[in-house]
Amino acid sequence: MNLITKLSIISLTVFIAGCSSTSSNVIAKNNTEISKILGNKISNKGLVILEQAPMPVWASGDAVTYINGRDESVVRVEGDIIFWEINRTTKFTTSNNFIEPELRYESASTTRDKSVTSVNGSVHPDSIWPLEVGNNVNFYYNSSYTDLKTGEASTSKIRNQECRVEGTANIEVLAGNFDAFILKCDSINNGRKTGTQYTYYYAPSVGHYVMKVSQKQAKTSTIELLNITRGMSWLADNEREYLKVILQSTLENNQKGQKTIWQSSDGKTVVELYPTKTIQQDSGVFCRNYIQIIKTDKTTREVGLLCRVGDKQWEVPVL
Repeated sequence: MNLITKLSIISLTVFIAGCSSTSSNVIAKNNTEISKILGNKISNKGLVILEQAPMPVWASGDAVTYINGRDESVVRVEGDIIFWEINRTTKFTTSNNFIEPELRYESASTTRDKSVTSVNGSVHPDSIWPLEVGNNVNFYYNSSYTDLKTGEASTSKIRNQECRVEGTANIEVLAGNFDAFILKCDSINNGRKTGTQYTYYYAPSVGHYVMKVSQKQAKTSTIELLNITRGMSWLADNEREYLKVILQSTLENNQKGQKTIWQSSDGKTVVELYPTKTIQQDSGVFCRNYIQIIKTDKTTREVGLLCRVGDKQWEVPVL
């Protein structure tokens, strides 16, 4: 443990003294209460000023959790190709550009392959980056499916998609409060908008969208960010484990905005960690938002909501 960490931990102020232990079952039972307290709120449309945002970058061990229980984890990275697993069962492959269709999807019954193609002088979806209001792109991609049970493959189809950066906004979701770009993507058929429209609220501070809204005719569905964690694979195993201990201690003891600072043994990584919001449900369960800033040659962030379970343990709630 380095001196900075020692001093930071010594300075912790206990704010949950006397809080009773609570089982994970109670948290699961009261998650609708969490959603009501921290339901998404969109404000200041067009008033948020954001600098141009570069394309996000993922690394092995990174993970994203959404409020519908979907957990996406990065298995490996090869160049700009990202290999993911969903809840440790389904596999899919993407680029770093989230508006580019999934390159490959694999489940127990189906595979789906997509690839951007040049039609009518269209450009690659990467051309919309770096993001700024007014940027747009119109691109085409091939899409094919294979039924693994029957071996039957579908005919490859060329599809057209149009995306644009419509504006900015401040948005509050379960993972926290973020300034975000608003991107909208439409399926185009013979010059008309058809199929599902996707709206992404992309937060440059975490390099991912914090909310995605899918709308097809009168049906609307929303997926909301709960947690982003970074694998930090360059650290030694014992240092990664120690950071988990520091996270638990910080959520248990630090007041809002009070930082715990940690530095790796080689001095090349500095982590700042602090709570940003605390709520207490009627059941007595405490939940806290936090930010963990990972300072290396490329600074990244972890964000999320954790709730107190049992004896001073903080976990991602199962919503």
